[in-house]
Amino acid sequence: MFGEISKEVIDFAQESASFHEWLECRQLLVNLLNEDDSWILALPVLTCRAVEKEQHNAIPVTAAWITLVHAANVIDDVQDGDLSRLAQFQSPQLAMTVAVAWIFTAYRMIDHPSYDSETQNKIIRIFSSAGLESSMGQFLDIVMDTSESDFTNQLEESWNAVIMKSGSIFKAGIVAGAIVGAGSKDIVEALGDYGTALGVIRQVMDDCRDFWNDEEISKKHRTLPILLKSMASDKRLTSHIKRTVKDKQEAQIISQTPQISVSADIPEDHYGCPIRVAEACAEKPGCSQAI
Repeated sequence: MFGEISKEVIDFAQESASFHEWLECRQLLVNLLNEDDSWILALPVLTCRAVEKEQHNAIPVTAAWITLVHAANVIDDVQDGDLSRLAQFQSPQLAMTVAVAWIFTAYRMIDHPSYDSETQNKIIRIFSSAGLESSMGQFLDIVMDTSESDFTNQLEESWNAVIMKSGSIFKAGIVAGAIVGAGSKDIVEALGDYGTALGVIRQVMDDCRDFWNDEEISKKHRTLPILLKSMASDKRLTSHIKRTVKDKQEAQIISQTPQISVSADIPEDHYGCPIRVAEACAEKPGCSQAI
């Protein structure tokens, strides 16, 4: 099923009017589309079918969305200095030029007879919002202050950047498919949350690949794998985490265990915590009978 859908999507993209006078731009996109996993090309179509509409209704919006995805990926690779995935382009400058062309081509694909003006406007708003959020996420990723010693703050900033940069893109595709399928507001929102999560997972996997394949590229920006590695090597932080986990475990025990009456000579700060009570009692002769 995925293979059939992906073929329809690629065929539609190749026939886009925007490419009629720029065949090289079309071929560069098709080369990337042919390397995509078929399930990715099928995502908006599947969400359209999930709300009980025929899949052909979502082919145009799927072609538009995957074109935007590749435009965003190329721009991201150029900014990160990762030229390994830009081999088919003669230069980073050419890659950026083609990526911009793909963005405008994607919006032209939405102008399709199967979509009324209201549906087209909704899709355009979704894609525009995703593009802005993704750009903001990339900006945060680039300007993130990695000199701070507060790893907790960096971890939060990193997650926010990933959600905005990648989560928004996948959310846009899945939500657009649901809108074409005329899904209810609740269904659209639920599918959108799924898309955000899927985009975040994909980005984390991508960062892990960069980390294992070329750590120097990954070090240019404090991605999640690099950040977690730094956190793991910080003894002060790991000690703090262990203390925090222990405190939470003790708090959980307290919440699940009835209060225990002990002799008055147990220190006040030990009351209510079975672990500390047991430790204190072990040091006092005859105290074990008081519990």
